[in-house]
Amino acid sequence: MIENLLTFILHKWQTRESLKTLGVARSPQWNRVRSEFLKGKSCSVCGRKDNLIAHHKKPFYLFPSEELNQSNLIPLCERPTILNCHLTFGHYGNFRRFNPNVEEEAKEWSKKLQWDIT
Repeated sequence: MIENLLTFILHKWQTRESLKTLGVARSPQWNRVRSEFLKGKSCSVCGRKDNLIAHHKKPFYLFPSEELNQSNLIPLCERPTILNCHLTFGHYGNFRRFNPNVEEEAKEWSKKLQWDIT
């Protein structure tokens, strides 16, 4: 029985969501806040509208009071191929890190990635 419990806990810890939160539990209000924030938004880096993540500028596991603060969020996309803006710009390629300048860098890279097709 204990072995099954440990296996279950280990599995939960290894899921992607647990990696993103470093095991910290989300507020029961998080799903609502995230949905409201992402409504009508696009990725701050590449402009895509699919697979959006409400990324915390200040990670909520370090700043728990900022978890539901919409001014602490920035929309970033998370795609398995090409460019994963959430992982690349929000976490420098590793969910255990965070980019304190994500908003400024997103604006800078957004300008660099714009194609002039005229």
